[in-house]
Amino acid sequence: MKNVKTFSALMLMVMFTLAISITSCKKDDDGPTPDPIPPSGSTLKTNVAGKVTNTDGDVMQGVTVTLAGITTVTDYRGLYLFKNIDVPKDRMVLKAKQNGYFDCIKGKKTQTGGVNYVDLVLQELPASVNINATSGGTVNIPGGARIVFQANSFVDQNGNPYTGTVKVYARHFNPAAPGFAAIVPGGDLIGKNILGENVALYPMGMIEALLRDQSGVNEIKIASGSTAQLRVPIDPSQNAMAQSTVPLWHLNETTGIWKEEGEAVKNGNFFEGDVSHFSTWNCDYQGQRTSITGKVLDCQNTPVAGFVVTINNFLNLTTNNAGEYSTWVPFGYNITAQVLVVFNNGLLTSNSSPQSILASSSQINTMPDLTIQCGGRIAGTIKNCFIGENVPAFISVSWGMQGVQYYSTDGTFSFRIPEYTNLNIVAHNNQNSGYLNITSGPQGSI
Repeated sequence: MKNVKTFSALMLMVMFTLAISITSCKKDDDGPTPDPIPPSGSTLKTNVAGKVTNTDGDVMQGVTVTLAGITTVTDYRGLYLFKNIDVPKDRMVLKAKQNGYFDCIKGKKTQTGGVNYVDLVLQELPASVNINATSGGTVNIPGGARIVFQANSFVDQNGNPYTGTVKVYARHFNPAAPGFAAIVPGGDLIGKNILGENVALYPMGMIEALLRDQSGVNEIKIASGSTAQLRVPIDPSQNAMAQSTVPLWHLNETTGIWKEEGEAVKNGNFFEGDVSHFSTWNCDYQGQRTSITGKVLDCQNTPVAGFVVTINNFLNLTTNNAGEYSTWVPFGYNITAQVLVVFNNGLLTSNSSPQSILASSSQINTMPDLTIQCGGRIAGTIKNCFIGENVPAFISVSWGMQGVQYYSTDGTFSFRIPEYTNLNIVAHNNQNSGYLNITSGPQGSI
């Protein structure tokens, strides 16, 4: 306990030093804004923060991230931040874009409070498969998926017949594969069926394809009246639930919502179906949309912010400052939640125990609490350099290629970090910013 108390005193002193270091009053460009406010009408005002990485876990600098018509760019730590932004009360949709990568589109159920945390993962474009537009051809995708294109079935972006080389960049998503939840297009698997009903989806496999001309720049489309055939592998773990047919869904890249269009037929260990255009296509069963909510606690039963919860390996959710997460799931399915060592949960050395429920049609299904191990803890205050009072601010704490971002509404903060680790801390609001480096102390409370 002596070491813990020493660490606490050091942090409080250091954070006071941070406030003093801002007396140079380095100004941000956008001026002051008020604290987040409660929901009003169809939108609410909140802060949205997160990190953008590639599929190898490397941070991505300079990525364009768009939310509610507002655009920002990730910094050298791969972090982005939307301060005091108006977002839809029901659901927000983020889009990350970078040359050489598939776009990342992620919807999230909006939570009230100071901040919504959303991490985004970009997947690099593979080498293109080139086919002749006149003769058509087959694109085989790693994992056993494929697309078969008809002869003379292409038009350019202006609708004129295209006869040159078509460059096809394609990827397959296996819902049973590790890491699927981090890269699933749309993020939260919300769909609209042919009846216009909002539903939640249970995925059986996806294919995304980008079609470009010989330059690799201009979009190529399927001609009106033509189709391409998709073949989507069925993972052995899902064979038992695979029915003779499954609805096909395509992703609206603006809304992040899947729209039902046609169906695929089971043929051996594959689903096969014809499509008339391309974005991302999904073989999914649907269920009445119902909500789940839950909380992540540390070993001392303290709610923890910024931890990624994985739902059925299909969804990743990040806890808010109250340690809470929430999303929609299909009614009637078993839902399992777990905090895993992977997915940016950097201080963990073991997974949490999983918790499961059968999702009912009630308005909200409450998951049992998830408990994670304790690490070190960082705590302190951020003060205005002019008046010496606590101020709301974002605190970014990074170590190596990992880190967390936390928004404090009252200038105080306390959250988990690794023990005995060199930390880089950056605090900033719309008026001032400052930074420092420290070494964390041992496990325990402060």
